[in-house]
Amino acid sequence: MQKNNRWKWLILLCLWAGYAQAFETHSTVVQISTIQALLKGVYDGEMSFGQLKTLGDFGFGTFNGLDGEMAAFDGQFYQVKSDGTVHLVPDTLKTPYAAVHFFQTDKTVVLNAPIQSYPHFQNALDPHLPSRNRPYALKVTGTFDYLKTRSVSKQRKPYPPTVAVVAHQSIFEFENITGTAVGYWFPDYMDKLAVPGYHLHFISEDKQHGGHVLNCRLSKATIAIDFIDSVKLLIPQDAAFQGADFSTYSRKELDKVVKDND
Repeated sequence: MQKNNRWKWLILLCLWAGYAQAFETHSTVVQISTIQALLKGVYDGEMSFGQLKTLGDFGFGTFNGLDGEMAAFDGQFYQVKSDGTVHLVPDTLKTPYAAVHFFQTDKTVVLNAPIQSYPHFQNALDPHLPSRNRPYALKVTGTFDYLKTRSVSKQRKPYPPTVAVVAHQSIFEFENITGTAVGYWFPDYMDKLAVPGYHLHFISEDKQHGGHVLNCRLSKATIAIDFIDSVKLLIPQDAAFQGADFSTYSRKELDKVVKDND
C-alpha cells in the first residue's frame, strides 16, 4: 500500500511539474537586465539570441552596443538597424536587454474607429486591459495610415547614456504601411525594470521596414492580447552591470528615450 501511495505522489509531482512548466512558458515574460541599466549605458550582455530564442517566440529588445531595435513574433527575430534595413537575427548576436515569452492570445480586440495618434491608440485600448496592475503582451496587426518609428546606431565605448544616443536617432516615417507591432504593457510600479505603459516595436509585412513605435494614425487594427502572470528577471553577472550605480533614476529621462518628443 505504501509503495502504491509513493507512486501516486510521484505521478502527481510529475503532473504538477509539467503544469508549472507550461504555466511559466506561456504566462511568464523572461526579461534580460533592466531598462534602468540600459539608460545607464550598460549595452553589452552575455545572452546570445540562440539562447534567447529558447525562452520565447515573441518580444522585443536591442543588441550589444545598442545596435538597433529588435522585434520578435511568430518565432522570427528581426533587427532594425539605424539605416532602416531589417535583418533576421543570427543566433550568434547577443543582447544587453530584451523581454520575451511564448505568445498565446487571451483576448482579441478590433479597433474600427479612426485613431489619430499613438496616445489616442493607447486610450482606445486601455478599457480592454482588465487591470492596471498586471503586464500584457500586445500584437497589433493592420495598415497604418501614418507610422513614425526610430532606430539607433551601434555605440562605441565608453558608452554614452541612452538619452544622449536618442538625440541622434534615425527617424522613419511611413504612409499606408501594413505590418505588425509587438510589445508589452507594464504597470507603473515596474518603471525601474521595464518601460511602463505601452512599448511597441514594428515590422512591416514585407519585412523591409520597422523600428520602435513613436507615433501612428490608423483606421482599423486587430490587437491580440496575452495576459501575463509573472515576470522572470535574469540579472546580468558581467562587471558593467554589477558595477553600475542604480541609486539615481529619472522618469523624465526615460520618457525622452521612449516617447515622441516632437
